[in-house]
Amino acid sequence: MTDPSAKDVVDYLASKIWWLTVKYQNEVQKQLYLGQGPDIGELKRLHSNILQKIHAYRLVIRAIDSATTKETVKEMDKTS
Repeated sequence: MTDPSAKDVVDYLASKIWWLTVKYQNEVQKQLYLGQGPDIGELKRLHSNILQKIHAYRLVIRAIDSATTKETVKEMDKTS
């Protein structure tokens, strides 16, 4: 198995964020369908979880971008 490319990692992280967002929306819809007001505590927990993961994913993406930039600079140095 080969190492994933930076694009593969970013695509994976984007899909995780999408999944968390769908989970959040489904929870709201389920509670409204049941005739209940949204459980604010649960929604806050899900929202906080989404924000924490987005922050962590952004750090990973930034690290990938930095590593990719360094690799590109090394390759440019070799060719010059």
